[in-house]
Amino acid sequence: MSLPTLIVCEKRGAWAALLRPHLDAGRYRLVETRSSADCRSELAAHKSAVIVWELTAQSAPEVLEQLADLQVWQGRSVSIVFARRGLENLRWTLLEAGARHVEFSPRHAERVAGVIRRALEQLPQDPLSPGERIMANLPFSGLAGDKMTFNGA
Repeated sequence: MSLPTLIVCEKRGAWAALLRPHLDAGRYRLVETRSSADCRSELAAHKSAVIVWELTAQSAPEVLEQLADLQVWQGRSVSIVFARRGLENLRWTLLEAGARHVEFSPRHAERVAGVIRRALEQLPQDPLSPGERIMANLPFSGLAGDKMTFNGA
């Protein structure tokens, strides 16, 4: 079965680095993107995902537009926004635009990781490929773990 996807859309990679120690890497697929266009193309490859957006004063209009668009064309995704202090006045606008959680302090990375974990667990699962479905239904599938593969899966 495919793992749930966490997409972190930020310019520098700092928020992803803060979150990584608080998340179990084996339970999700982490994708880091550096632009909203890259994030959209990555999201198009998945039916649903948790997306962490970095908000700066310069990126605020674009992030707000992306949040609103996601509610229309990708309603099964969850958005979380990290922003620098000084942008707290945008909290309610971001939540209204579709963010599930907004955080302004890197000190709360562990709390945000909990929000991300719950969101990843609640995502609808992508359907199994034919090969994965066959392997999951075999009586010995639990014994093999991840070592067995199926060509075309």
